[in-house]
Amino acid sequence: MPRRSSAASRRGGSCGADSVDGLPETLTARAPYPGALAPSYDGHGLVNVAATVLRAFGVHTGAPPAAALEGGDLLRGVKRIALVLVDGLGHDQLRAAMAKEGLALADAARAGSLSAITTVAPSTTTSAIASACTAAPPLEHGLLGYRLFLKEYACLANMIRFAPILGGAPFDTRGVEPRSFLTAPTLFERLRSAGVPATVLTRKDYIGSALSRMVHHGADTVGFAGQGDFAVHLRRALETMDRGYVFAYWDLLDSVSHRYGTLTPEHLAELALLDHALDREVLSRKGDGGTLLLLTADHGHINIPPANRVDLSKHPDLTREFLLPPAGEPRYLYLYLKHGREAAARAYLEKEFGGEGAVFTAAEAVERGYFGPGPAHPSAADRLGDLHLVPTRDNAFLYPFPGEKGELIGRHGGFSREEMLVPLLAVRL
Repeated sequence: MPRRSSAASRRGGSCGADSVDGLPETLTARAPYPGALAPSYDGHGLVNVAATVLRAFGVHTGAPPAAALEGGDLLRGVKRIALVLVDGLGHDQLRAAMAKEGLALADAARAGSLSAITTVAPSTTTSAIASACTAAPPLEHGLLGYRLFLKEYACLANMIRFAPILGGAPFDTRGVEPRSFLTAPTLFERLRSAGVPATVLTRKDYIGSALSRMVHHGADTVGFAGQGDFAVHLRRALETMDRGYVFAYWDLLDSVSHRYGTLTPEHLAELALLDHALDREVLSRKGDGGTLLLLTADHGHINIPPANRVDLSKHPDLTREFLLPPAGEPRYLYLYLKHGREAAARAYLEKEFGGEGAVFTAAEAVERGYFGPGPAHPSAADRLGDLHLVPTRDNAFLYPFPGEKGELIGRHGGFSREEMLVPLLAVRL
């Protein structure tokens, strides 16, 4: 990849990015409130990037490829693909950091391309990672949020821990095989069946977790401890692989964003450190031209001021209509209501939060295509509840679950541009 030697050459100017205006107008037309974006599953979203990976290795998939990667020379003669997924890195946040910090990723964008795509709905890690690792939308793979009502286990579950929210042992310690929970085949399984080796690079603490066993099945897994060995392992995987796929997941930017917010000194410092590690070990090294490096994210973040946190438990006229506590998360809630109480709950929400939240039924969300085209997972209707409540500005609707942190600044899950738009950087090495 061509490199610019001086730090000054990285500052300012265009980084060759596509305009956000190039995304289909239907994404705003289908959104639940003005200024929001609906997710794309038909060529401009995270699912389509996964579909492109499969197609590049000759594996058929029903999802269309990513429009931003079609045409030109990016895919011609590719032997290896590395997809670096940075948890919590929004498209606009990356562009702002490139302009302010002079990142090496800006050089990579100039040498290749940088486009805005959408994540999935809800814009959260469990749903998006499952889509990135299956090329299936959330409606199909069934991981429809961070918190879900699992009718088959008669409880609300935390899908990161794969365990009941209100206490109890994780399901995988009680005889439930996590891989059986995910109905869609993984990319790694499909590539292996086609004779294409696949490697996952993830934090060492996540290896063997229930979620990893769901979405990484079929891959060789390598653990890392920090930015340095993350980048070294990525380089080594590409150097020793004649043909194949590497999925590399970096998690820490999301943690920093939750605690400090985005585009803060802490957020920019973490991104700069990751940028340096990738530059040192991967971007600046001369390859054989057969590697396609992709960088994307599962979601962005929107900063929520403390005054904009709404505690739903302090609204007894609403909570008495609940059959269960809300699932989803504070930027996209699934409400489960007592029989016949949907109209009353909707009236209360629209009266009390009409300027702060959009309210629609689960059926309306599915009809609008927020979770993808399907086919629907057999348990999708149970998991999506009755009414959906989505914040329409920099606010969040909280419910006091044990152990959850209501003071988080950076949040995601909803339809704002900050949460929904993620980068798709592509460069040949």
